[in-house]
Amino acid sequence: GTSIVVRAALSFAAKDEEYFENAFPADPDVDFNLFQAHLGLRWNMTPRARFDPFVQFGIGYFGWSVYTGRDPITIHGREVFESLSTEADIGQVFSGYIAIGGEFFTDAALSLEFEIAYDAVFDFQRPMKEETEDSVGWNYTPELLHILTLGLGLNLYI
Repeated sequence: GTSIVVRAALSFAAKDEEYFENAFPADPDVDFNLFQAHLGLRWNMTPRARFDPFVQFGIGYFGWSVYTGRDPITIHGREVFESLSTEADIGQVFSGYIAIGGEFFTDAALSLEFEIAYDAVFDFQRPMKEETEDSVGWNYTPELLHILTLGLGLNLYI
């Protein structure tokens, strides 16, 4: 059978901070959390069996903190941008995912679920340091961000 899936996640992972931390050296209060929301379809291969493998795919939204302004200071005659800004905004881009997994039914109303998913985030704006003879600053470089996730769940059917 086929079903519609709404999928949302907020990542508190330390890996997010490792990915971004060099971009914001002057601001210890940066929110590194990543948010995503997708609408998708799931194809259940054996919907009435005790073990039901599935394939799922969808498209949606991906958001994270983006520092949009620049606050220059002058050190020894060079302009230095300590951070991209003091005010965070939210970057929002298109993303898509595909997942495979399965449900193991303990009875008709309860199942344990696992999945492995690949997310592709298009035009992700990664902060990159830029240094010239007269200034040091930060800019954004668009790139395709790859995210691999593992999920476990408990489903209750009423």
